[in-house]
Amino acid sequence: MLVNTVHREGSNLAMTSGRLAAETVIRAREKGDFSARSLSLYRKLLEESFVLKDLKKYQNLPRYLKSHRELFTLYPELLSGAAIEMMTVDSTPKRDKQRKIWREVISKRSLWRLARDLYHGWRAVR
Repeated sequence: MLVNTVHREGSNLAMTSGRLAAETVIRAREKGDFSARSLSLYRKLLEESFVLKDLKKYQNLPRYLKSHRELFTLYPELLSGAAIEMMTVDSTPKRDKQRKIWREVISKRSLWRLARDLYHGWRAVR
């Protein structure tokens, strides 16, 4: 399946793949050679293009997202709360607001778990 979940891509990958397939068939027709060796050009063109490079780079991301539900529950909740806290105009200095946000984050997710989530996320897209 030609989908890059990070950048919400798919049609551009499919169109490029289709174009490369067409180029391969046109070359094979010009040579009159539709052997596996001749058609292997398609794989070579895919490997040289961004299509397989991007798919390979993000191949582990769906598994990571599926196994880390907190990315869709806890972290958005924490970010939303932090944004509200920082954007609320009151007499509280920003430094105090940042400390309050940090205490809230640490109360919901240990520093170790935060670091682990970040590391696994990085590994999924490196």
